[in-house]
Amino acid sequence: MIRSGSAGLLARAGLAQLAGAFAAVVCHAVGLATGAVLLGIAGAIAGLCALILRMPWWWGGICLLFPPALGMAAGLDLPASVPALLLAASLLLFGGVMASRVPLWLSGRRARAALGKELPTLFPGRRDLDVVDLGGGLGGLLLALSRSGHCARCTGIEWAPLPFALGWLRLRLHRFPGRWRFASFWNHPLGQHDLVYAFLSPAAMPRLCDKARAEMRPGSWLVSYRFEIPGLPPDRRVAVGASADDALLMWRMPRTDARR
Repeated sequence: MIRSGSAGLLARAGLAQLAGAFAAVVCHAVGLATGAVLLGIAGAIAGLCALILRMPWWWGGICLLFPPALGMAAGLDLPASVPALLLAASLLLFGGVMASRVPLWLSGRRARAALGKELPTLFPGRRDLDVVDLGGGLGGLLLALSRSGHCARCTGIEWAPLPFALGWLRLRLHRFPGRWRFASFWNHPLGQHDLVYAFLSPAAMPRLCDKARAEMRPGSWLVSYRFEIPGLPPDRRVAVGASADDALLMWRMPRTDARR
């Protein structure tokens, strides 16, 4: 059985691409298609196989677009340095995605404002909160929370090198008083924080739930933007936008009810 970790994702992506390439070869051999159409067929079959293999949805998009993109790049006759630079930029931007199973998301102004308005409700009378943002992106949430008047300590953790560097510069320019760490949030202990905020991915939520239950102290809150914990209804749901899934989902710790 193919493992579900980063190596398993790469193996399944490879299988999907092989299936797409095989389909394109067969179509070419029987004269059904040529040229760019073959690349489209290869991408479509690879994307379909990614869904069948139960890969995260963004991997399905990667598998779908990879053959056409490769064909276009080959047709441009680019210098060898260009693909190398693109690969380096991708690693800097998405370097931790395969291990963490979390793409780069940015919460946005409305989500930041909604969370700031909820702090007095979650922690009545408190103005000394300790908050951590797991996957801090570019640091926007940390700046908003540090200016809210409710947080005494703010910590951001980002694993992708380029967003971390940009966030570090942004926070430094704004004289951010908290901590900005280059690390995997899976290795960060949660017991010291009053509120743990995460905008991750559906694939990461069960593991985050287990980590929060094991480490977070009584009375603290786990907040997820958009993504639910399977089988564990939130204690609070705060709408951010018009769509039903555009919401802050909040769990008060400890939660002892079992996930189904």
